[in-house]
Amino acid sequence: MSSNRADRAITSDRLSMRRQ
Repeated sequence: MSSNRADRAITSDRLSMRRQ
């Protein structure tokens, strides 16, 4: 449970790419 920030960053990046 230490890579939660990295997981959120990846999710945000993927969502941004999907919105494009």
